[in-house]
Order: sequence, then C-alpha cells, then structure tokens
Amino acid sequence: MRLIAYTVKGLEDTTEKELLKTDRDINVVQKSDKVIIFDFSGALEDLTGLRTVNDIGLYISDLENINLNNLPNLLKTIESIRPLGNTFSVTSSIAKTDKDKEQVTNKVIEELTKYGLIYEPNDRNNLDFRVFLNDEIGFLAIRLTKEPLSKRDYEVGNYLGALKPTIAAAMIQMSTDKLPKESRVVDNFCGSGTILCESLLVGFPVYGGDISSEAVTLTYKRLRLLGSKKTENIRVQDATKTKWNSKYFDCAISNLPWDKQHEVSHITELYSNTIKEYKRILKSNFRLCIICHKPDLLIKHIKKEFGEVSITRADIGYLGQTPSIVLVTNL
Repeated sequence: MRLIAYTVKGLEDTTEKELLKTDRDINVVQKSDKVIIFDFSGALEDLTGLRTVNDIGLYISDLENINLNNLPNLLKTIESIRPLGNTFSVTSSIAKTDKDKEQVTNKVIEELTKYGLIYEPNDRNNLDFRVFLNDEIGFLAIRLTKEPLSKRDYEVGNYLGALKPTIAAAMIQMSTDKLPKESRVVDNFCGSGTILCESLLVGFPVYGGDISSEAVTLTYKRLRLLGSKKTENIRVQDATKTKWNSKYFDCAISNLPWDKQHEVSHITELYSNTIKEYKRILKSNFRLCIICHKPDLLIKHIKKEFGEVSITRADIGYLGQTPSIVLVTNL
C-alpha cells in the first residue's frame, strides 16, 4: 500500500529516519518538500504513533489523470481502524506551480461527489482529502486518522510561542539518538512544556524552567496529564541564571524566543548568556539542540564557549518563518 507522510519543511530526513528505524516493512519511493511517499505492507495502526509526522495519508491518484477506482477499497481500509460517515473535506497545498488552486480543488471535489460523498468544507474529522502539488509532484491522498498525528492529548491551554509538537519530537530524535534512557534532559526555556512532554513520552527524565510562572503552571498541568509527578524538577527561574547543579545534564533542548513570537530587545546578550549557562550545567559529553531565528549568531557563541565541537544545522519552514535547528554534540 502506498502512503504519504507529511512533515515540516526541512525535517524530511529526520522523518524518514523515524519511518525506517524500526522493523516496519517500508520502502521510501520519493521525498519532496514536506512529504515522503512510501510503500508499506504492515499494520496501519503501527504508523499512528509516529512522532515527527504531521499527518499520514493513503495515496489515491496523481493529479494529472485523477483515478478514483481504488477509492472504495481505501475507504474500507480506513473503516477497519475507525468509523466513517459520508462527508468529506479537501485540504489543498499548492506551491511552486502556475496551477490555479481553486480550479484544481474544485475538480477534485467534483470527482469525489460522484461516489455519493457530501462535501462539508468545515468538517475535517471524517474524510479529509489532501491535494498536494508543487514543481516536482502532484497527488491526491486521504487522511488515515480522524485527526492529524501532530495533535497531542497533552495540549491543554494556549501559550504564545509554543512549539509544534512534531518539531519538538524531531529535535528530541536528533539530539537523543542512542542516549541511554536514564540521561537527563533539560529545557531552560520550557514555555508550555512541549519539549519536556515529548521527551517524557520517549522515556527520558525531564527538567525545565521558565521565567514565566504562567508557563510553568501550564507545563505542570501538561506533564501531570502524562503521569509525571516530579513537578519539583520544573521551576520558575531565569534561563541564564538557573539553580541547577553544574555538570548535571546529558542533553539540553530549547526553543529560544523569536522576534515574531516574543519580542527580544537584546538578542546577542540572550544568546551569549544562554550558552554560558548551558555550558555550566551540561556534562563534558553532551548534546545541545536549539531552535532559533539567528543561527549564525548562536553558532558564534557556541564556538566561543565550547570550542571544537560538532555543529550541524537544519533550516525549516514554520509559521511563515524560516528558523533553524542547531545541534551541538561533544561525545
């Protein structure tokens, strides 16, 4: 069966690694911006626990010659894991092409209604068909699950600048690969706790802090929903002047404030003091993963404080911006 994994632009390689890291019978057919097309012959339920994937879809047809002959069989496949009604919606992602989005979408809607389905544009929890088209590929697919895989049960409350769970999961996958599960993970900019929740879900003991008491309270609540009772490890504190013991943590993962998320008046000072503090509290063999909007400046301070370490960078697309994930390892 052919499927589509939708991911964040720039994280395609990380998502592919997650797809292939288990014993799943997967053959990657093609990668393009934001999508991975693959063939799979295992149990579909095995794909619903993917952490770095925004959504999973069943491939239906290319867009040049739309062929819905296999649609009844695909609907039966989805019905084997969740109940279905007869309404549908269409989500279109069309970029880097001169094709008219509305025209392409309307053609798909017209074809789908021939199968007795009723178009309900605001109901995306029954059958959400995905139109994806760029300068490389174009296809029609249908969401496997009722809700996107990016949705998490722990997401209660709202907090400005909260990181998308799949990006947090990707950062964790990048920075904790092969680390023993007793390794301590810290986030001094925990915000609403997305990075800490994703770290806890894969088995790491988590520690964190934020200068906002509102953020820490929300982090408490989210971690408790996941069964964590060690709230003493989450503190209201300045990220650049924490009370953590020196050389205590194996890994630090953080989402630093962005100008369009939280206004920062002295970004150079913030980066410098942040890296100094992480140097103090991280062990000599460490991993540090930070998402930020000025990676060159951050890397400058990393090199100044840590010297010769391995530094890699992934530029991604998120919220109309292009932040970068900077990974530092010294193992």
